[in-house]
Amino acid sequence: MFGLSIDELDYLKENIKKTGYEPNFHQSIKSKNIDEILTNIYLYLLEDDCMEYDSEGENWYTKKGQYIQTLYDKILEWDFKHNK
Repeated sequence: MFGLSIDELDYLKENIKKTGYEPNFHQSIKSKNIDEILTNIYLYLLEDDCMEYDSEGENWYTKKGQYIQTLYDKILEWDFKHNK
């Protein structure tokens, strides 16, 4: 679904659940609303478990954030291919 495997989608659901975005994310998947799905993932990428900051205030993705960004990119690629 959306270019992701079931395991990848389950990983997103499980991690987004921890942030409180889960009800909206789950509904977005049910309604197949790609814009809301991407927005929820983007908001999750801003969370502390996906983003860390150095002493100069620069932000960097954690390993989890890098993986989530990869999944986000896969959804974007899928959307581009199917909704040209």
